[in-house]
Amino acid sequence: TYVAEYSAPITEQERILLCNLVAREYGSDWISTYEKSKVVAVVMNRVHSESFPDTIYDVVTQPNQFSGYVVYDYYASNVTQDVQDSVDYYFAHTDEFGDYLYFEGDGTYNYFH
Repeated sequence: TYVAEYSAPITEQERILLCNLVAREYGSDWISTYEKSKVVAVVMNRVHSESFPDTIYDVVTQPNQFSGYVVYDYYASNVTQDVQDSVDYYFAHTDEFGDYLYFEGDGTYNYFH
């Protein structure tokens, strides 16, 4: 299990939003931390793309994009430590992720492109 030892370049509210999103989109315990981090990569790649909104909140809440988002001021009950670790892992290892802008799932796995 990865344990973050740094501060991510996002606010605590953005971290909560990303954790809640990852938990709902890909939060199964048997999915690796790295695979969960790919959800964060999609969001952050969109933030940096001219084709999408410029903030994490606006990307995640954009209509018809992420069915799993919930806008809470707190971590939802399904946000496990591994989900939190996956968000932190992304920010500690951004160079490990491609330029994914989308993903789709089959009910078991997500496929990123």
